[in-house]
Amino acid sequence: QGCRQVFVLGDIINGMDPSGCINILRKIKDLQCIKGNAEQYVLTPDLDDFPCGDVALYPDLLEMIRWWQKHMSPSDFEFIRALPEFLHVDGWYMIHDSPSDREAVKNFDLKGVAEKYREFLFHGVGIPENIPENQLHHNLRFMDEKNASALLVGHTHEPYIKHVDEKVICNLGSAGFTLDGDPRSSWVLCEQVKSRQDFTIRRVSYDIDQAIYRMKQAGFMDFAGEPRRRAYIRMLQTGIHWSNHMQTSLI
Repeated sequence: QGCRQVFVLGDIINGMDPSGCINILRKIKDLQCIKGNAEQYVLTPDLDDFPCGDVALYPDLLEMIRWWQKHMSPSDFEFIRALPEFLHVDGWYMIHDSPSDREAVKNFDLKGVAEKYREFLFHGVGIPENIPENQLHHNLRFMDEKNASALLVGHTHEPYIKHVDEKVICNLGSAGFTLDGDPRSSWVLCEQVKSRQDFTIRRVSYDIDQAIYRMKQAGFMDFAGEPRRRAYIRMLQTGIHWSNHMQTSLI
């Protein structure tokens, strides 16, 4: 598309080929990239000693992270460890989840759990398109403080562009798996038109059957059991979160 700069807003490694995704990014000219929660998770030390490993979500999450770690090289870890948590470029503030989430994680009650597990225990909601008014204005105030005309985020995998008071809040969606009911990859193009910046959501079809085949060949999600693995496949096919397919998947 002739883009002069490419930005990636995190969650690089949380799929069936974490090392392959990093290698793609290494080859992109004029790339700037930040950490997402998946990168924070995979860098969390001493997961075997995590004291909440038997609580609801965590057994499967721990197995997933161990799977990613086994499929990453030392240079892959160096790459993601060096990534910043946010970017502030030419009036754009870019962060994976939201400024509010980054503030909240600092005050998150760890209930006696070691500090090194803070990011692992906290999972913010990001900025959904239907964000409540009080949270929306909190982020707009943050943009004023940072002198930012655009706030760009990811995390929810649901792309949208919201114009508020001459500011833009934009969710890029996801190049890997979107969760807005459209399984195509999503990304956002910004074009400079005279003194105005125009943001548009772009969708790209890809070979989902090939992706599912590669997932099976790699053994990704085998650790989660057959119902969850089938639901994950349905997520790739439908663009709807895997949890909605746990009782209906017939693959």
